[in-house]
Amino acid sequence: MKMWKSIAAAAVLGLIVAGPAQASDKSGDKQANLYERVENDASFSTFLAAVQAADMADALKGDDSLTILAPTDDAFAKLPDGELDRLLEPGNKDELAALLKHHIVPGSIFASTWANEKVTLKTASGDEIVIDATSSPFVVGDAHIVTKNIPAENGMIHGIDAVILPPSS
Repeated sequence: MKMWKSIAAAAVLGLIVAGPAQASDKSGDKQANLYERVENDASFSTFLAAVQAADMADALKGDDSLTILAPTDDAFAKLPDGELDRLLEPGNKDELAALLKHHIVPGSIFASTWANEKVTLKTASGDEIVIDATSSPFVVGDAHIVTKNIPAENGMIHGIDAVILPPSS
């Protein structure tokens, strides 16, 4: 019996000294940031290309806590023919950045926060979007949230099935 108490005490001491476990990224050091999560998910390769073309990679790697409503590759494929290519051109970087910021909300938000509610959120572009979570799947504009709660060190990603267009200026 004394041996089991010693083993239990050693295990507890080990937990106290080691501290809480952290989710790990591919390097094993820490949880991946938003950029790394997008980079490592094949369904967001077009979103990643758009982030890079808009010079927004640093924002997704930064310390600010963000929630991204990230259009999947299938979502970008629904844009009118030639629209994505046009947006990715260097001369349209500001327009592309504004479009992407319309998909980003300050703070890290679990989808369950919105359950059974209609919530208006202010985006990084300064516009508002409405999330209707009164039914399933949750709806944002003309998009549905198809993947919820992809955690990152600096926020949360929710995959959506359509690109949310900002209001016309």
